[in-house]
Amino acid sequence: MRKLTTLAAVLALQACATGDGSTDKQAQSGVAPTSPSAGGPRTGFILAHGLAGSIDSFDPAIVSALQADGYYVLRDAVPPVDSVQTRATALAAEVDDFIASNQLDQVHIIAHSMGGLDTRELVSVLGYGDRVASIFTVFIIWTCLAGLFAMTLGYSRIVYAAAKNGDFFHFFDKLHPTKGYPWSALMLLTALTAFFCFFPLKIVIEGAVVVRIIVQFIGQIFALHIVHRDKKRPLPFRMWLYPLPSLVALIGWVLLLATTSVNLLCLIAIIYGSGLLIFILRDQLSGSANR
Repeated sequence: MRKLTTLAAVLALQACATGDGSTDKQAQSGVAPTSPSAGGPRTGFILAHGLAGSIDSFDPAIVSALQADGYYVLRDAVPPVDSVQTRATALAAEVDDFIASNQLDQVHIIAHSMGGLDTRELVSVLGYGDRVASIFTVFIIWTCLAGLFAMTLGYSRIVYAAAKNGDFFHFFDKLHPTKGYPWSALMLLTALTAFFCFFPLKIVIEGAVVVRIIVQFIGQIFALHIVHRDKKRPLPFRMWLYPLPSLVALIGWVLLLATTSVNLLCLIAIIYGSGLLIFILRDQLSGSANR
């Protein structure tokens, strides 16, 4: 057990990096051991990657080490970005094929990050507890905390900078007296993050993608044309065939946005509308204070 736990930790660290980019993709039947096992049940290991991962998320050297110890190995190829239910269903099909193709007696799953959520769904909801001998879910909470730490601290600076420039409520330009971080902006973001935890993960992920498409990609295209027409800020670069590339990109992003569900678009519209109302309220309060 201690050996497997150590192996799980090593694999989780390796899963944070990409593989060697080899075009040799494993099939759902996995890869066979390179050395015969010492006897006993035929055993396989399934390496379940996390969000936005692939079969290359785990280092091939780790796979080779498991093969050398007499184990069959499967690196899962579930959808990189999708709901836990969809990913778990895809994982179930791979588990079935992996066991049947190699006539395995038992399999162990080592899951990294969101792969742990997929595995939990696989066993608890889809009923695969009799086919999975053991599960190692590593660094799920650590990954969530690390992402929360980095994202909230980073994005709180945007709220702080807007408040500092007079484009947001002045309450959010306050810094901690000794540590120097924007505590009020940080409190706002953590409260909003806690609120969206009550939504299904699939909606949160899709919503975040839609927001990025509208604000970062489509908004950036419009901002480029506005700055170009303004002529007050000389740009240090030139776009070949201007404005054709940006227009082609705009059409592509709009078509992608059109595939979003109506309910999600309505939710995004409500979020943007609330932001617009807050901005108008702030503007009105600032005007009243200046009079």
